[in-house]
Amino acid sequence: MATEFKTIPLIDISPLLQKWDEVNESQNESIAGVVKELDEACKNEGFFYVTGHGIPLPFMEEIRRITRKYFDQPYEDKLNIKLSASTGYRGYQAIYENITTGVPDMQEAIDCYREIKPGMYGNREQNKQRSILGLKSNWLPSFTIVRWTRKR
Repeated sequence: MATEFKTIPLIDISPLLQKWDEVNESQNESIAGVVKELDEACKNEGFFYVTGHGIPLPFMEEIRRITRKYFDQPYEDKLNIKLSASTGYRGYQAIYENITTGVPDMQEAIDCYREIKPGMYGNREQNKQRSILGLKSNWLPSFTIVRWTRKR
């Protein structure tokens, strides 16, 4: 059950990145501490900020700029990278298409993930997403961008 809160939790995830390849990572105290903080934030506030992720500020600013431009497009243009099975469930989701606990969400989102096996869904789809989003880099990052919509 959510509680009232006055601040958004700020969680340093750097121990997860530093220890990701350890054999006994689940027994590492610093990792367990981060996992506990994430668990508590999800249960109590429902969201959190992270630090220690290693993502450069210019890249975060580029993603913000790209997403504002993308979400401001007409609906028909957003469908150029529609999420589907053939795209490996990557791409655009319209409002009410994402279902959480049986209830359609008041959000639209773009899901972008690097493939586990390169070319798994065809380079054409990744190149199409990269081109439509206007990413300057030559690789498609893994991220989900959500824009929540107010109830009408």
